[in-house]
Formats: sequence, C-alpha cells, structure tokens
Amino acid sequence: MDKLERISVISALNEFYDILSSAYDSDGVFGFNAVTMTGTWFAENDKEAEQMLEKLDAVIDQHISENLKEG
Repeated sequence: MDKLERISVISALNEFYDILSSAYDSDGVFGFNAVTMTGTWFAENDKEAEQMLEKLDAVIDQHISENLKEG
C-alpha cells in the first residue's frame, strides 16, 4: 500500500497521540508542551498533560467506534 493511501483522520490522530505521548514520557509536562507549539494544548503540570492525553485517546476510540458502526 502506498504511504499516501494510509493517511486518514484516524491515522493522523493516532500519530498525533503517539507524538504527544512520547514527548510526555520523555520529559513530562515540559516535553508535552514542547510539542504543543500553538499554546492551545498548554499544560500547567503533569496531571493536566495526562488528562489531555487521556481525553485525546478517548476521542480517537470514540471516532473509531463510530466509524465501525457506519462502515
């Protein structure tokens, strides 16, 4: 399969989650904030960063679930 064919909303969200999660795992809230450059996702502390990651994971799971029902 061509790399461009694998690009989808789900794959982009999963990639984004993996990037944020890896940055957080490497350096906590500082790593998380280094990746979230726009400030929209700025976290004040580790707990807040963890909550954002959990919420993003839940949104991804919900989107996958809804697409499975439709498809």
